[in-house]
Formats: sequence, C-alpha cells, structure tokens
Amino acid sequence: FHDLSFRIKLIIPISLMAVLFIAMGGVSIMMLSEIGEKTNLIAKQYLVVQQKLLKADTDLHQALIAEKNIRRISEQGQGDKAKQLSDFLKNLKQSNERVPSYRMLSSNDFAPNKDRLLEQYSQLSKEWENRVTTDISSQELQKSIQNFEMMRDIIDELLNLTISASDKTVTETADMIDTDQAVASMLLLVGLVLCFTFVLVFPNLITSRLKLLLKQIQNIAEGNGDLTQRLSMDSKDEIGAMAQAIDRFVAKLQSLIINVIEISDQLEQSQQRMSENSNRVNEAITQQESEVERVSSAIADMATAANEIAVNASAASESAMQS
Repeated sequence: FHDLSFRIKLIIPISLMAVLFIAMGGVSIMMLSEIGEKTNLIAKQYLVVQQKLLKADTDLHQALIAEKNIRRISEQGQGDKAKQLSDFLKNLKQSNERVPSYRMLSSNDFAPNKDRLLEQYSQLSKEWENRVTTDISSQELQKSIQNFEMMRDIIDELLNLTISASDKTVTETADMIDTDQAVASMLLLVGLVLCFTFVLVFPNLITSRLKLLLKQIQNIAEGNGDLTQRLSMDSKDEIGAMAQAIDRFVAKLQSLIINVIEISDQLEQSQQRMSENSNRVNEAITQQESEVERVSSAIADMATAANEIAVNASAASESAMQS
C-alpha cells in the first residue's frame, strides 16, 4: 500500500464507497422490483379475478331473478317475458364470460388448477340456459334454483381459492418486505462501519508516513548540524520520492560544507604562514633600523672627531704661523 501513489490511495476508498453504494442501490432495486412484481400480481391478477367472480355471482343472482320474473309473469299474466328472458340470457352470458378468468391465475401457477370445476360450471350453465323459456314451470324453476346453488358453490370455491392464494401472496410480500428491510438495514450498517473505518484508517495510512517524514526532517534540522543523517524511505510513492530527493540534497549539502571546511582550513594555514612571514619581515626591519641607528651614531661620532681634528689642526696652524 505504501508503494502506491497518492492518487491511487485516494481513489481506493472512494472506489470502495462507490462500489458499496452501487451494491446497496442494486440490492434496493432488486428488492423493490420483487415487491413491485408481488404488488402487481395482487393488483392486476388476484383482485381482477376476485372482482370478476363477485360480478359473476351477481350475474347469477340477476339471472335467477329474471327467471323468477318470467315465472311470476306467467302466473299473473302481467309483464314482458321476452325482456326478462333477454336479461336472463345476458346475465348468464356475462357470468359464463367472467368465471373462466380464474384460468388467468391457474395457468400461471398463481392458484390451483380447477379446470374440472370450470367445465362443470359451463355444463350447469348450458343446462340452465336450455331449460329456461318464456313458459317455465315451477318444477323447472326448482331445477334452475338447484343449478344456481351448484354454480354459486363453484364460484364460492374459486373465490375462496383466489382469496387464499392472494392472502398467501400478501403474506409472502410482507415477509419479503421484512426481509428486505433487514437486508437494507444490514447493508446500511455495513456501509456505516466501512465509512467509519475509512475515516479512521485511511487518513492514518496516508498521513502516517508524512508525519514520519516530518519528524525525521525535524531531527535533521535540530540535530546540531549532523548532515550524516538520512531519511531512508524506500517506498515508491510521492513521500518516498520526496525523502530520496531530500537525502540527495542533504548529501550534496554535506559535500559542499566539507569542501568549504577544507578551503577554510587551507585559508587558515595560509594566514598562519603569512603571519609568520610578516613577523620575520618585521624582525628584519627592526634589525635594519638598529643597524642604521648604529651607523648613524658612528657617523656622528666620526663627524665630531673630524671637527675636533679640524679645530686642532687650525689651532696648530695658527700657532705655527705666530711662532
């Protein structure tokens, strides 16, 4: 990890967080999709079939009422039998069209297969339709009532199966929601733990070597000018490159200072030699001055003696001339 560049070190936690968020988003989308499928199944399949079966039951009641009206009109002689027969056939046809909607569930394995009951319902409907005319007898009406009861029992059974399958799907959906909530909570907890870990760990991983580099630089700066110390970081990241550059700079500085010290020593030696030569010259000049003073004194003595000789000679000459 220490050999990675700072860019990659910063990309790693960001990438991990992005992967985590993508995973959380993907799981959430999958969970919502599954819940949506269950909800659509309930709304567009079970509820539709239940409504059709309930309407089919209502159609049966309307058909039976129409047949009873035909019988009443036959007994009382008042009313429109043809209209009642038309209502009977219309309601019975609507019922026959609505009850087979149960196959929409059974064909997709959303409910048990009950084709036998549907065929029985169709046969009972045909028997009832063939029996009803404008001149229906009370006995035929009783048989129609029996057909009605049997057909209602079939509708009730189909409706109960549909409601049972729907309740099962609702229960599964509720369980799925609970499971999805638990998974989402777990993912959220994992995300928080990872975020907390990233906050605590990654900054230290990135800054620890910076702190170590700073400490070593301070040791060099406060180490009484000891330029033999080196940072010695072999990592291949920017910190390692900086440490190596500083080591090269310190090495060059050390070499430069060594050269300066050598030149300073040479200058000091030259100064000492010049000082010695100067002392010797001063001594020679002092000695020459002493000798010059002695020569001057001798010359003065000689001049005095010459003057005395001249005076004596002049006096001797005058004495000689006088004598």
